Amino acid sequence: MTPKSSTTPVLTARTASLEDYTARVRGELIGNVVLVTRNAAGQAQHIVANYRPRDTLLRVSRLIGDHFAGTPIGEHFATSGD
Repeated sequence: MTPKSSTTPVLTARTASLEDYTARVRGELIGNVVLVTRNAAGQAQHIVANYRPRDTLLRVSRLIGDHFAGTPIGEHFATSGD
């Protein structure tokens, strides 16, 4: 195994946070885990989100896609026709 470089970034409470959320969308549970890493100024640098279960995620994406259909935002989501 190669030892880590001394310049390898380390995630600490000051540089990152891990958040866990649960919600209901039209009666179905959806879970979300978010990792936020911050730069030296404390601003969000990277955000990674993971949603489960997949079926509910796709349903939420279709609801958002239908709502924003015909707009630039709507292009990033599924629609009922997908």
